[in-house]
Amino acid sequence: MTEGYRRLDRQLGAASVFDDSTHHLQRIARLKAASMATENRRRLAAAAGEVASLAAWQALDLGRPGAAWSYYCLAARAAREGGHRELHAYVTAETSYVLLFGGQVREALSLVKRARHLARGTAPRLQAWLAAAHAEALAIVGDAGATLRALDQADEAFQQVEPGSGPRWLTYFDQAHLVRWKGHCLVLVGQPETAFAVLQEALDSVDASFVRARAGALVDLATLHLRQGEVDATCIALGQAFRLARETQSAKNQRRIIEVRRRLRPWNATAAVRELDELLDWAS
Repeated sequence: MTEGYRRLDRQLGAASVFDDSTHHLQRIARLKAASMATENRRRLAAAAGEVASLAAWQALDLGRPGAAWSYYCLAARAAREGGHRELHAYVTAETSYVLLFGGQVREALSLVKRARHLARGTAPRLQAWLAAAHAEALAIVGDAGATLRALDQADEAFQQVEPGSGPRWLTYFDQAHLVRWKGHCLVLVGQPETAFAVLQEALDSVDASFVRARAGALVDLATLHLRQGEVDATCIALGQAFRLARETQSAKNQRRIIEVRRRLRPWNATAAVRELDELLDWAS
């Protein structure tokens, strides 16, 4: 059931499945409370941690950082109760995105470092994911050199990943998603030539079912076009991103789209921007 909610989340968006995820979490909590066997309680605690983490990510995507923080705290407690070090490290790193949402960049970076410390010696797929998350936090801080080193570490870890290996909540994280994440980091640290090629590779390879992820990559592409002064290309990419963000009702992606649109103000009179505004239905 949890995996089913994950698939619905990435295809239809958090708004369509958040209530189901939280009800699923409540059912697991009731099962754990009614279980007397230690092993069953441990396994149910780990299951609750996975679902709480999913609900937290959905809450953040819906623009509800307070709810996201609460669910991440619950997920961390459940992971510890279940004795699940990999899940605890993963949840710790994901919690950093709530801090990033609130502009607490240094605190977020510290949390990701802690997560990588917790995850030492764990599965390569998790190591790769954590290194990429670390790279993103470093890119937001503006440390280009450390960002590139963390991306290299993510690549090195991913080379050790065996097909179908766990952890199960990260089986979606494949080479295409790592490339997409790399492109985002390269945009943040201002490496446009490399970022263009990387993002195009990501858009060509990321499975179409990852609607929200594709929208994010298109916002990155629009950002690059804007930096190059390519207004028409910016508007095309931003329009594509908006259609996907509207499908998933992603507050996070819609907020990013509006930020890029605001930077288009010097070109408000152009046909491309006017057409984009008709699609966005947003007064510039």
